[in-house]
Amino acid sequence: MASLDQENIYSPKRTISGSIPDNARIMGHASVDINTLGLGNQIPGTGSPNRGAALYCGQAYTSIEVILEGDVGEESAPGVQKTTTLNGIAAGSFLPILAVQVQATTPAIGSVGNLVALL
Repeated sequence: MASLDQENIYSPKRTISGSIPDNARIMGHASVDINTLGLGNQIPGTGSPNRGAALYCGQAYTSIEVILEGDVGEESAPGVQKTTTLNGIAAGSFLPILAVQVQATTPAIGSVGNLVALL
């Protein structure tokens, strides 16, 4: 598993001032194809501070395992990064989550399409 970067080298102006709810986010101003990026790699633009990306699922998935922005550095067991698994995702779904990394995917049988992170 690739480690999550500690500095935001992709979007240095993407910062928080005050509390997170005070900072409006515009979804979908940039995108990253997860199939091209590869599983287990940090989504560019989600570095320090850890700001996640929503996901668009262009195909059906039995499951998608992600690291969410609030779980970076959290452990589910000693030495194991905490992940979240989402199940039963229909093709064309928009997942309003804030993922910094996609760890694993299980496409539904016969389903073809893309998985895109929206920044």
